[in-house]
This record gives sequence, structure tokens and C-alpha cells, in this order.
Amino acid sequence: MKPREETGRYRIYFRIPFSIYFLCYDMTLRKYVLMRKVWNEEWCHYMWKKI
Repeated sequence: MKPREETGRYRIYFRIPFSIYFLCYDMTLRKYVLMRKVWNEEWCHYMWKKI
């Protein structure tokens, strides 16, 4: 499966339907984790936060 987006540590695959969570792969831990986008007012853009 091709990642939707890739950051330095995470590969974001897809959003879980009817929720705010995304299925992501943590390349450091080598496990799948749930994440969500959080607005950062200091930098004025969205950041990924692990659940």
C-alpha cells in the first residue's frame, strides 16, 4: 500500500472512516499507530499527534 503522506518518522496511510484518526506507520518503533491532525497556533499549520 502506498503512503498518502510521509514525514520524517511517520508514514500516513489513510483516514479511518467516520473518525478523526489516521492509520500511520511509526518507522522508529516499527509499529502501526493511530494519529490525528492538530492545529498548532504558534506555527499556524497542522501537526501530527500520536494517540
